[in-house]
Amino acid sequence: MSETENTGGMVQHSAELERIIRLPRRVWTPADLERLVAEMSAAHRTTHGTQTLRPLQAQALAEAVCWKGATVWIPVGGGKTLVSGLLPRMFRDVKRPLILVPSALVRKTEEELQAYRKDWVLPGLLKVKGYQALSRVEQADFLDAYCPDLIVADEADFLKNESAAVTRRVRRYRRAHPECVFVPMSGTPWDRSILEIAHLTFDALPRTNPLPATRLAADEWSRALDSDVAENRRLAPGALQAFARPDEEVRSAFQRRFYETPGVIMSLDPPLAIPLEIRSHVVPTDSAQDQAFAQLRKTWKTPDGIDVEDGVAMWRHTREIATGFYSVWDPRAPTDWREARSAWARECREVLATNRRQLDSELQLCNAIDAHPEWYPLAGILLNAWREIAPTFKPNPVPVWISDRTLEWVAEWAAKSPGLIWTDRPAVGERLAAKFGIPYYGEMGINAATGRYVEAHLAREGSIVLSRPANDTGRNLQYQWSRNLVIDVMPSGRKWEQCIGRSHRPGQEAERVTFDLLVGCVEDATAFDKAFHRNVWAQTMSGQARKLPHATVVQVLDAEDADDLYHPETGAQWRKSRPPSNEP
Repeated sequence: MSETENTGGMVQHSAELERIIRLPRRVWTPADLERLVAEMSAAHRTTHGTQTLRPLQAQALAEAVCWKGATVWIPVGGGKTLVSGLLPRMFRDVKRPLILVPSALVRKTEEELQAYRKDWVLPGLLKVKGYQALSRVEQADFLDAYCPDLIVADEADFLKNESAAVTRRVRRYRRAHPECVFVPMSGTPWDRSILEIAHLTFDALPRTNPLPATRLAADEWSRALDSDVAENRRLAPGALQAFARPDEEVRSAFQRRFYETPGVIMSLDPPLAIPLEIRSHVVPTDSAQDQAFAQLRKTWKTPDGIDVEDGVAMWRHTREIATGFYSVWDPRAPTDWREARSAWARECREVLATNRRQLDSELQLCNAIDAHPEWYPLAGILLNAWREIAPTFKPNPVPVWISDRTLEWVAEWAAKSPGLIWTDRPAVGERLAAKFGIPYYGEMGINAATGRYVEAHLAREGSIVLSRPANDTGRNLQYQWSRNLVIDVMPSGRKWEQCIGRSHRPGQEAERVTFDLLVGCVEDATAFDKAFHRNVWAQTMSGQARKLPHATVVQVLDAEDADDLYHPETGAQWRKSRPPSNEP
């Protein structure tokens, strides 16, 4: 058996399994937590402070100092910012704390920490830096220059990609400075795989890491426990049964082992009591969109003649057309660059359509060719030719609008009552602002026309458009908003959790929070289905209540309906015996 392939069909016994079985377990009783909250609150509150810590906040502070680190998986709205501000006071020797947040939240975090000083005694120095800023070339030496002795990584999802520059820099610094305390925090520890946070728990809890630290063991465990595993690769739990009680399901047993590990802070509270309702709407299209759909599906080319590489790119283009535009490159690409790209794109599609190695994306194929060039020799030649010429031209996509039919529907929805309109595409937000007068809060959560942050916008002023990547973490929008429209349906359960959590969170006073989905293509239906099932898996694995499984889902198209919804020859033709609502 090779180092990375298990051919036995089940998880094997290993030294890592033995290590994790022997880890201590802890369970806080209600009385213990009540006492801890009182003690921690009294120790950190100002003379005139009136606030009290929440149980998870107090637990995070206590266990972080006890175990010289922690992983804090507090749900959305659970008060992670205050934890990040109080953590430095728990360590006698910490002089240079660093709080990492998404760059769009730096100013908001600084303002919140300053406001907390009324009730809490916070350190004089609290350095806040954005992940995106730290990833830049000119910031390569920042960590070595500042030399933090505590790193709190709020919204630690930004460190899940081990190959990302910011992740490499943080991990390289931690290896060089093992005395630096590391505390990653997030409301969504994982989306579909235990591997997403294995490196974070390893760095934060070197003494009590509850996940396998070797690549072989981690791969085997993930193939038995993860959600998105092909059946021909899935392993039986095998040795993982050692975690389980008689008649206990292995995933539940693993969840208990994970949750009871000292230093792992996680809520098992029931879901937020405020009802959450989700429903879909078929996007109304016109002949221009239908024609563009038909060409794209039939030829795998955009209306501008650009070849589509894989299903991911196809979805990106169908989503654009469903909204009413497509992207062109201005200026156009040179002929030799375009020909090399088209040749690689065609071969890539061919391999992905016929391979038996479970490859379904361009990136997976590239990785396979790099590791095993003998598998696909022709594809390797075309890939190398494309890689050689690719850097000589940088595409500049410019939107070409072919229809405002869909956006007119959005504008009607916005006019009915104040709501949040979420989009992944700046072109959509800018179009809604320019043509329909709906304010757009894009990069950094700022309205370019007024310079205001989204939190400064009042619901009584009407609906607004939000860039989801810029606003789906850290924003407290529950005090004004309860009505939402999602234009770009996401397959990620984590992204749904974060997006819903902006308005479905403690402090919401509406009777219910609603999310309307614009479904414009088959891929949208399958995306929501994936997100839903990934959230069910994440809830099972962590014990944390996720929002989608507890929502009332009304008339949402599912993956089983997808084949009946679309005819490639005729464009965006939807067939359904019980069609979803077309009313805004």
